[in-house]
Amino acid sequence: MLSPVPIGSLAAPERHLKRGATLKHDVHTWQETAVWHPEPDGRGLFLALGRKLNAVVLSHDCEIDKQKRLLAAPVLPMETITGDALEAVRNGKRYPFMPIPEIPGVLPESYVDLRGICFVERKLIDDASRLCSMSDDGIERLQAQLIAYFTHIPLSELRIPPTK
Repeated sequence: MLSPVPIGSLAAPERHLKRGATLKHDVHTWQETAVWHPEPDGRGLFLALGRKLNAVVLSHDCEIDKQKRLLAAPVLPMETITGDALEAVRNGKRYPFMPIPEIPGVLPESYVDLRGICFVERKLIDDASRLCSMSDDGIERLQAQLIAYFTHIPLSELRIPPTK
């Protein structure tokens, strides 16, 4: 788990940015435009809406050192969920949410919100602080939660082979 990681997506209405003048001290300016202005590599800049949060990297270990962009999902405090939904999340009955127990001094009781999966530039991942790593059991649980989320197969019916 890393912190802080910018998690978000394109803001509506879609608004593009194009490079403006460079000011003193190498400060870049950006101009909002309705027209797409990609860089030579085909990528461009646009306004996004998001937050800086704790996050779990979902990309496989073997991809982390090789890819420029990695998949990540936000981790939110469990206190943001109330009522019957709280017990449903704690008991694995809500597919989009994987509960994470409290890690004293590091993390309050929390959950991974799989609805917020997005890619994050590798540089931003590298710049974040590592709060903790998942155990093998945690990795298996995350694999099961991802399968349940994308397929709606109940966790009780999943059979995930053990990791290494």
